[in-house]
Amino acid sequence: MERYRRQQSELHYTKEGKRRLAEAITGTDRTRAPQPRRRLRIAAVIAAALALTVSAGALSPGIRGMLSDALGGFGEYAQEVQAEEVVDQGIALKVISALADSHATVVYAQARDLNGDRLKGEMQITGVLQAQDPAPGYGVVSHAECVGYDEETGAALLKFVSISSQPKAGTEAVDCQLIVFDLQPQQYAIEELPLPNELLTGETLRSFRPAEEEIVPDGSTEAIPDPVVLEPGQTPADLGSELVALSSLGFAEDGRLHILLEVPAEAVPSGSTLLSTLRSRYLESLDDDSVAPEMSNEYYERYNDPLLPGVWFTRDGGLYYDMSFPAGPEALDDLLLETLYGAVSLAEPIRGRWTVPLTVETAPESRMPLQGPLDGTEAILSPLSLILHTEWSADKEDAFKRSAADCFACLRDGSRIEGKSWGSAGMTGEFISRQWLFEQPVDLEQLTEITVGDWIIPIVDGVAGEAYS
Repeated sequence: MERYRRQQSELHYTKEGKRRLAEAITGTDRTRAPQPRRRLRIAAVIAAALALTVSAGALSPGIRGMLSDALGGFGEYAQEVQAEEVVDQGIALKVISALADSHATVVYAQARDLNGDRLKGEMQITGVLQAQDPAPGYGVVSHAECVGYDEETGAALLKFVSISSQPKAGTEAVDCQLIVFDLQPQQYAIEELPLPNELLTGETLRSFRPAEEEIVPDGSTEAIPDPVVLEPGQTPADLGSELVALSSLGFAEDGRLHILLEVPAEAVPSGSTLLSTLRSRYLESLDDDSVAPEMSNEYYERYNDPLLPGVWFTRDGGLYYDMSFPAGPEALDDLLLETLYGAVSLAEPIRGRWTVPLTVETAPESRMPLQGPLDGTEAILSPLSLILHTEWSADKEDAFKRSAADCFACLRDGSRIEGKSWGSAGMTGEFISRQWLFEQPVDLEQLTEITVGDWIIPIVDGVAGEAYS
């Protein structure tokens, strides 16, 4: 049933999107690897970045050490960024280091609270790193995370990564902009918690309409007038998380299926998101070829109402979230609860807009046309990443799906450097691309082989041989 699941995933959050939640990412005839360029004024650049030559007092000593650790071997390719510090909502954001190639950009920034101590080490960031003037069809997979926190100064080190669906034609500097929309301290991800389908029966559970003073606003633009919610404690179950538990699961007097969740009383609804989906057991039982997209869409819309917000409310000192679905008891035998995902926040979000334009020089890279089953595909390699890129065809799409696993760059000394898959930033009907970021920098002159899933691509003197599996 992989096709059905994929089709339904396109209608809501993918697994990566669940983890992040917006929070989670993804043609040349040159046959020889180019000689590495002068390495971006490497010694002077990284020494300057780590020796605090940015504006006086802007970079805390603790953050400076964390930046060095975060860059690791990539410090050789990093560069100081001459960008102004921007301030909104009392938070100062300054980009301090960056590295890039023709399709991947990594940026590090320091965030400081000028008015208090709102930032924390456990923090989710919503932002995007994108081209300053995106071309038509431009797509990007972005990721943001807090990778360090200096308790002495209250400063946080933030990391932003973007993977473009279409690599630039050359290796000129990348003009991009970092846009941050909110910082969410003490927000904790809820990842793929199974919901107990066995507790769901056709019985109508007790429900009520909470008083106005019991309803807790979550900052959403929509609200359900006079909502119906389940009474707490009717089908309690441990979901395996300290942050969320099932309180009641079943049908309410409004004829809809409700899931009532309890979270810590100190949780902040405006920074929390809890989601799930109803699937069809019937569609799950069918072969892939039997489920057309239209049928998948029909069942998704029959059982799910993603535009209808849930209800946060308090009762007897507890804090609850009630989500409901347009499925009644008559559909009981066909209903299948998907996992619960989202995030629970224990602090108020800091919402604003921090925009930083910047220019980043690119690392040296090699572009290799591939042969064999990947004929017509170009591999673009840099010390930072690998991208496979080709014109779209049905055969190529099927072939690229085989490459979903992580890759490895094999060097002459026998070492292997792992590349983490960032998925397919582009499967547009015009082109296909798949991207990986390396855990450590790859020396292109020492590269002998790339393995991607069950493919092996030999490389001799910078020329790719025929791929085989």
